Amino acid sequence: MITEERLAMKLRTIDFTRLESIKETHMDELLNEMLHHIGSINGDLRYTLIYTSFYRLMEGNHLSDEQMIFLFDRCIDETHLFYGIGKVEDDSVFTRSFSSLVLALLLDKDRERPYLPYEKIQEATEACFHYLEAEVDTRGYVERKGWAHSIAH
Repeated sequence: MITEERLAMKLRTIDFTRLESIKETHMDELLNEMLHHIGSINGDLRYTLIYTSFYRLMEGNHLSDEQMIFLFDRCIDETHLFYGIGKVEDDSVFTRSFSSLVLALLLDKDRERPYLPYEKIQEATEACFHYLEAEVDTRGYVERKGWAHSIAH
């Protein structure tokens, strides 16, 4: 896995307005790296670069159905949406919170252009209810780390 600094540099070089720039990217590798660092305590990397890149990739239809299903499965797993669930004032909240944001993007994309099997929608619904019941870290802004906003997301 690459460092946060290298991922930030990589994301900054992608021009989301140029299809060639996106095609030059090893997308599966990039998605894994973004997921690996989704809970970074560096708010600029987490929100401005990673989350915004997920948004731009989905909004521009630059991901295949298989890639979006891969993201879906990873976002609702124990190492993302449920990572450290039950901990209070712990940095694991950033992983949970931003995984839920990416999950929302994926579900919105499915609403716009269905690609998820019905079972996945049910799985997301159950996971979201379970997450809301189990999340106890309800902090908003965390000094020097940025927005946690677990419940808001």
